[in-house]
Amino acid sequence: MQAVYSAETQLFNELGRRINTQQYRTFDNEALHYYYIKNRPWNFENLAERLNKFGHFARPVCAQAMQSACEKLKQDIEANSQLSNLFHGVHVPFVIPQLDPRKDLGECLISDFLDSLESSFRDRYSESYFKAVMQGGTSLQHNLRLAAHSRYEGLLDAAATGPVAGWYFPQALQQFDLASQHQQMLELPQINGLCLSGPVEMIHAVMAMPDLLINEEGYAPILCMSAVEHKDERLALVLKSYGPHLEFWCLSQMLVPGVTQVSEQWAGGITIFNPYP
Repeated sequence: MQAVYSAETQLFNELGRRINTQQYRTFDNEALHYYYIKNRPWNFENLAERLNKFGHFARPVCAQAMQSACEKLKQDIEANSQLSNLFHGVHVPFVIPQLDPRKDLGECLISDFLDSLESSFRDRYSESYFKAVMQGGTSLQHNLRLAAHSRYEGLLDAAATGPVAGWYFPQALQQFDLASQHQQMLELPQINGLCLSGPVEMIHAVMAMPDLLINEEGYAPILCMSAVEHKDERLALVLKSYGPHLEFWCLSQMLVPGVTQVSEQWAGGITIFNPYP
């Protein structure tokens, strides 16, 4: 049974993380701090420059247009009392290019987006590696589908008509298992442009900010691409750091047969978006 909240109920805490109502499976009901993303300075000019250098955009991303679109979204979310605390957590702007709806999402990841992410990361960290690992030799092509309740079809539909801009909140759903990340989306406000985070905007956010998961002073969380599922339900798609290195994994989420991963380190994200001008 889903909880019913008033329009004034704050759904995220002072760290920008979802407040657990104890009906969902989490590692701990408290917001723990061992795994965290280090806040780094950034500006829209540098983000747009990196997207233009490494992304696949039909026309260049304009920093001013990106900033205008993102700041309008920020104003809208901060005016929503249920969601306003999201911006107390880590938030990363992104722009994604127009997508061909006829092209398989798994194929896009393998043929375009992951290569671009590797190029951006290696450009920033020339002594480090990026690798993509498909556990057990599995394939992404024609094996991905949208997770129930993710609302990710809204982002993909918008991107089918043109580029999309927005914000990625990588730690908004930290400590929730994947099933709980999917289910709790039913409780979030049903507003256009809000979805569970998935691979397209996550990869472009990290492409623009390749140091996002590099934490010289501690340990970064594992970023779950929770909006999509592999047809093999035992598998999950994630981005993770390994010291100074960056890795994409399609890996098992099973602790033991029948029991899925729940960890302080695993973090689902929330994405908000609008058409890019």
